[in-house]
Amino acid sequence: MSTADELLRVARENGPALQESDPQVWESLGARLAQELSGDSAQAVIVRHEVPNALLGHVVARELGVPLVTVADDEGVLYFSTDFAADCKRAAIVTVVPEAYPSVSALIAATRSKDVQVTSIGTVLPDDAHLIPPHVPTRCLDDGR
Repeated sequence: MSTADELLRVARENGPALQESDPQVWESLGARLAQELSGDSAQAVIVRHEVPNALLGHVVARELGVPLVTVADDEGVLYFSTDFAADCKRAAIVTVVPEAYPSVSALIAATRSKDVQVTSIGTVLPDDAHLIPPHVPTRCLDDGR
C-alpha cells in the first residue's frame, strides 16, 4: 500500500491526519487527483486558502499546467487571490474534503460571478455531507474501501 493510500485510510478515520502529512503525500495525492481531472478541460484550479487545500491545489494545478487561484473568506465575503486570465472560461474546484463554510455552492457562485464555469470538483475524501451540488461532476480519490 502506498503512503497516499495509507493516508486515505487514516483520513477516513481521523480527518486531521491530512494536516500533518509529509509533502510527498501531497505530491502523490495531487498527481492522482490531477489525473482524475485531466479530461475536464479546466483552465484554472480553485482552492480555499487553508494550507491542506493550497498544497493539494498547487500540485493539481502544476500537473494540469494551469494557474492556481485561492479563495479567502472575510466575514462571509469571498475574495480571489488573483483575477482569472481573460480567456479562462472553465475551472475545477479542488478540496481535501467538501466543507460547509465556505460551501462548494458558494465557491461555484463566486466563480460564476467572474464568468467562469466550474467544470468539476476534485476531492480527496468523499462528500459525506452532500455539500456538492448534484449537477457538478465530482472526482474523488477515496472510494471508501
